[in-house]
This record gives sequence, C-alpha cells and structure tokens, in this order.
Amino acid sequence: MKNIKIISVSRFLTICSLLVISISCSSKKQNAIITIARINQMKDSIQRKAKPTLPIKRNVEADTCDLCTDWKTALACKKYVTTLMVRENLSLSQLKMIKTLTHLEYLSLEEIKNLNLKVLIKSLSKLKKLKEIHIAECNIRSLPENIYTLKRLKELRITDSCLTYVSPTIQLPDSLETLSIGKGISTLVFNQSYQNLKVLDLSNNRHYASIDKSISYLKNLSELNLQYTPILYIPHEMEQLSNLKLLRLGATYLVPNAQDRLRKFRLANPICEIYLDIPMTIE
Repeated sequence: MKNIKIISVSRFLTICSLLVISISCSSKKQNAIITIARINQMKDSIQRKAKPTLPIKRNVEADTCDLCTDWKTALACKKYVTTLMVRENLSLSQLKMIKTLTHLEYLSLEEIKNLNLKVLIKSLSKLKKLKEIHIAECNIRSLPENIYTLKRLKELRITDSCLTYVSPTIQLPDSLETLSIGKGISTLVFNQSYQNLKVLDLSNNRHYASIDKSISYLKNLSELNLQYTPILYIPHEMEQLSNLKLLRLGATYLVPNAQDRLRKFRLANPICEIYLDIPMTIE
C-alpha cells in the first residue's frame, strides 16, 4: 500500500464541516465519498462520549432541561434547567443559589415551611428569563416590597391561607400580566402598578367580601375571576373596566345590593361575558 493519507482524530474533527471528503488510494484508483450527514453523525457520537451523562432529561436541540423536581439535581445541572418544581424545604443559602439557574423560566414552590420570600425574590431578580412563579402553602404572610424587581415576570400565582393582606403601596413589576391570590386574602387595594394586569384571579377567598373602588386602575384587565368568593359590595368604578371581557362568578355569593350593581355593570359593559350559577335578569 503506497501513498495512503492518514488523518488524525483532531484533524478529522477540524475538516468535518466540509461537505465532501475524498480519500484517494493510488493502489485502487478509487475515491471514497463520505456524506456530511455521516460526518455529523460520527462527530456527535464522539462528542457525546466526551460529555458526562446528565441526571435530568435534556432537550438536546435547545441545550436545556424541560423539567427538574429535585434541588440537588437542579444545582448540578443549573445551566440546563428551565422549569423547577420543589416540594422540599430550602435553606437561605439554597434560596440564594437559585440565581445561578440562568435559564430558569418557570418556578413552582409548594409546602415549604416559612419560605423567606424577600430573599427568594432578591435571588430571582438576577434571572433574565424567569416568566412564571407559582407558590402554594408556604406560610407567606405578605408580599415583600422588592417584588417589583422581577422585571420580566409575566405571571404570579400565590395560593396560601396565611396571606391575608397585601400592602396598598406594594409596587408590581410593569411586565406582570396575570396575578392570582387565593385562599386567605381579605382585602386588596389597587394602585397604578396594577394597570398592566390582564388577568386577576381572586377565586376561593372565603374572606374577600368587597371589591375596592381602586379597581378602576385596572384599565387593561380582560378577565376577573371571583368564583367561590363572597361578594358583599361591587363599586360603580367597575363600570370603568372597558376592556373586561370575562367575569367569572360561579358559586359566588352576591347580596342583593351587589346584584343590583352587577346589573348596572352589565348594561355599561355589554361585551363582557358574565358566568353565574343562576341566570341574571336585566331590567
């Protein structure tokens, strides 16, 4: 065998981006053609062997992980995690480490005793891709003032019987479009920072008895959910919600005065669909 060209592995990987490789052999006077598809397949095989196996399911094309439910795994594979769902207690140091999950988009925390929400939000404020936060039964008693630092947050859902009050001076992120507060809230006074909300969910609040007149700030609101919530008072400012298209009142207790105000609202906002357990007559 004469004039056989030997190509090293490193050299092979360098020239593998070429569309065609011709290997000449003078003894057989024949060209062997390797297609780019085969080259890429061989290259990927070599690279996979060089990388450690991840303990979470990865999306190879996006180089990310769709879901992680274990904190230790999330920390070990932090640059791949986009969704984190945790039901275990997290220390302050662990809460601070969440900021290292640079691809995180969705965070769900459930049944974490005495969750320090202020520390959590300070850590989350470093994440540029975070869009949704769901928190359930974590003994949260108030929303911290630094909630506004979550500049890219689109959806915030808190279901906690311990959260009974939200400060009227709290400032929400301008990016927030969906806010859900359930179970314990007794009153909610709105301000101008609520004006970009499109969905407000106050369902399943046993103690939420009246809608504050400051609801007029919610100029862009398109959906209001008050299901399973006793309503004793509906202010006439509700009529100013010209963009409201859906009002959910299923299994909602309405006293006669509130029913009268609802009829007036229906006349002022004919485009809004109202879902009730009993039909509402408009005189």
